[in-house]
Amino acid sequence: MATSPIDPNFQHTLELLTQALSRIGHTRDASMAYEDQARRVGAVEFNGHCEPAMVEEWIEKMERVMDVMDVPQERRVVLAIFFLFRNARYWWKSVRRRYQDPSTIMWQVFLTAFDEQFYPLAYQNMKMEEFFQLEQGSMTVLEYEKKFNELSKYCTPLVADERKKCQLFTRGLKASIRDIVVGQRLVNFGDLVMSASLIESSQMIMYNGNFMPPSELMYYEFEGNNLVSATKEGLKLDESEDEAKKKEELKEKFEGLCKVVKDVLGDRVEKVVVSDHVVDSPCYLVTSKYGWTANMERIMKAQALRDNRAAGYMSSKKTMEINPENHIMEELRKRADADKNDKSVKDLVLLLFETRMTSQ
Repeated sequence: MATSPIDPNFQHTLELLTQALSRIGHTRDASMAYEDQARRVGAVEFNGHCEPAMVEEWIEKMERVMDVMDVPQERRVVLAIFFLFRNARYWWKSVRRRYQDPSTIMWQVFLTAFDEQFYPLAYQNMKMEEFFQLEQGSMTVLEYEKKFNELSKYCTPLVADERKKCQLFTRGLKASIRDIVVGQRLVNFGDLVMSASLIESSQMIMYNGNFMPPSELMYYEFEGNNLVSATKEGLKLDESEDEAKKKEELKEKFEGLCKVVKDVLGDRVEKVVVSDHVVDSPCYLVTSKYGWTANMERIMKAQALRDNRAAGYMSSKKTMEINPENHIMEELRKRADADKNDKSVKDLVLLLFETRMTSQ
């Protein structure tokens, strides 16, 4: 019995179906390989029956796994749902029904829906309250930043704006750091953390040249915080017991040099003291706490209708702060201890003073 020839259209349909099934098989194999790799890295199942802390731990673990595997954002949801079981799986099916094309759901959307489902409202409110009460306290700036970022995810609308995020972070800083950093008016969170960290480690006290200094004529506080001038005496930084002890030892060690420098400069400076916050320079000149800064003096002298009597009250003698860690000051101390009448000591003191007067 002769067989009838196969319809070309039917044969083409069979070929397309075979190719489609082959692609499905390859995709499934690739997905299974992806899942196996994630398990080896540390991914675990989530069934939806956990304490909030364990829920948070699962999300953090999955994100670490995805970072290690370098999973792109558009593939993260696909990988995560492999590890959802029981109640969590049922929840995911209900979420999928909200979207016409579930494959377009991005990781951030998944996280938002996940938080709404598995973090009880009372727990979220507790974390929000903890965020609003957060202060640096005994933490370092970097430790405070880590805690701030951990809690900020419970207040996403508040920290979505970079400026508001900076304000909230600044509010919780130690007063000694906040009073300095607030005048820089930073609106980039990374710059703010870096600046606060540098101030904490005494690596940056004066305003960095990249920051616009505040107008002394216009205001003395910013967003409810008093501005502190690093060009005036009395600047205080947090210090440990060891740092305070070392400060006293250096003060005693350089006491003789301070007297020699004061004798050389005479009435040109009110006093000479050992500094604990000058980093690179051998010395620095500061004004009295209640007088004008050097910058303010320049501004007032340029006023056409200036009051010379007020200038006499507000202008003050300078205080020289010497840096005991600087090799120039150490050599000067040795020479002064050997012979306080050494002409080279006097010449170097005058040179340092005149240099600071012209550069500030």
